[in-house]
Amino acid sequence: MLVDYLFVDPDQRQPPPTDYDPAISGETTVDVTERCVLQLGTDGWIVTEIAPGVDFDRDVQARYGFRLHPSSDMRSMDPSLFAPEPINLKLQPAT
Repeated sequence: MLVDYLFVDPDQRQPPPTDYDPAISGETTVDVTERCVLQLGTDGWIVTEIAPGVDFDRDVQARYGFRLHPSSDMRSMDPSLFAPEPINLKLQPAT
């Protein structure tokens, strides 16, 4: 639905549509960036994970033209994702 939503120029970003309700649509929209993981909720984008060493206000929120909501249980992204060594991810069969 909102493919590449976060990858546009920061000056052109818009908040999610006001009539979008993931609870009604049954959709889950998640965006993973090099700084954080966001999930679209009924009140807008919720930051659920943040990269190690990244400051939410300075490095994430300051780059968006609308309010992001830090999750009450926001956690750090796995540091191995940022290491130069391969992490040997394996795809799991779809269920």
